[in-house]
Amino acid sequence: MTRFVLTLALVATAAHAEDETYRDPASKETLFIAGGPNVSYASLKRSSLRPLKIVEHEDSARIIKVKFDKSPTVWTLTIDPEHTRVVCESPGEPRQVFERVKIDPTALPGTTASPGKFIKITSPDDEAGLYDPVTDFKGEVAADCDRIEVTSLNAAGEVQTKGKLKTFTAGDLKFSYRASKALRNMSLGSNRFRFQATFKDGGVALAEVRVSFHEYEGEMAKPVIYLYPLTTRQVSVKVSPEGGLTRSDPAYGAGWNVTATPKGSLVTRDGHAYPYLFWESGLKEKPAPLTEGFVVARAEVKAFLESSLKKLGLNERETADFMEFWLPRMTIKPWAAVRFIPRQEIDRAAPLEIKPAPDSVIRVLIDFRALDAPVKLAPQVLVPAKRSGFTAVEWGGLLYRE
Repeated sequence: MTRFVLTLALVATAAHAEDETYRDPASKETLFIAGGPNVSYASLKRSSLRPLKIVEHEDSARIIKVKFDKSPTVWTLTIDPEHTRVVCESPGEPRQVFERVKIDPTALPGTTASPGKFIKITSPDDEAGLYDPVTDFKGEVAADCDRIEVTSLNAAGEVQTKGKLKTFTAGDLKFSYRASKALRNMSLGSNRFRFQATFKDGGVALAEVRVSFHEYEGEMAKPVIYLYPLTTRQVSVKVSPEGGLTRSDPAYGAGWNVTATPKGSLVTRDGHAYPYLFWESGLKEKPAPLTEGFVVARAEVKAFLESSLKKLGLNERETADFMEFWLPRMTIKPWAAVRFIPRQEIDRAAPLEIKPAPDSVIRVLIDFRALDAPVKLAPQVLVPAKRSGFTAVEWGGLLYRE
């Protein structure tokens, strides 16, 4: 039998509520078990994960059976009642036993290194926005590290590059990694970098950092999407802004798939509830001067927004959410010039696809300037919106770099 390392994901039960790590004392190969169910494989020589097919799993018996897609061999993994060891076996193959080991409880899933053996990123900060064309990631690693591998992924979770960090020498305590569009390991929008340190005893430590790379003059900031179906149902949502997605919550992946209720609650497949779907994007163009809109004194901005948003179809909850984010930004100076971007411009800049299709879709996007003195603008006529049937509502605005 080829010995292997498995990364497992089992449905969490009362007896198995947290990630667990097991290691073969002889070979130092490792089993990592987490909530799921998903199963992936990584050999010691090649640590990249390879998905395995779940043939069968019994939570009550603590058993999961897996196989490679192109192999007929089925492996049975049995966890003992005390969760101190895992037995891996298949008819006609040598039996392998993995013993439970303790790791840092704050470590990322997939970590198998013992406490004290770590890897961390010291710069840039997690969730940092990057504007320079080249970024050098800096980090530290515990002694006895044999090698570091780096994987970069784009906003959709697709691997951009993956490989051993060639500038790192075994035993070094610090490392650096360069990323840029030219190197093809960083793209516009959200990027995730995963650093994997393998130590001489076979233990693995992981560190991740997410950054947003911009070549923009600003951003389409905090658009949020509310869904109100007439009955509780599954809804898929996709948005395709010209500047790509730079941030999202919940994670966008290939699109959002949620269970939506008539009261607006959105529940993802992993059971987490959200009041709305949040996304952001970058703006490629410099801000054009406003030629139409409204010029409002600071003391009147709140009342102006409440009246305008009601006319445009937002309810009290949505208006309150809008005001919480935008009112402080629009009142930093004595005056505000405000333009509500027409629906056709919004749809062109950020196409929105919702299935099943709502009966009414309301999209509100503002472009404003905080001013020291009033200016003259051509008056803008707002087109009232009505809500009917299954309703989807989105609001957001444009922010520009100073």
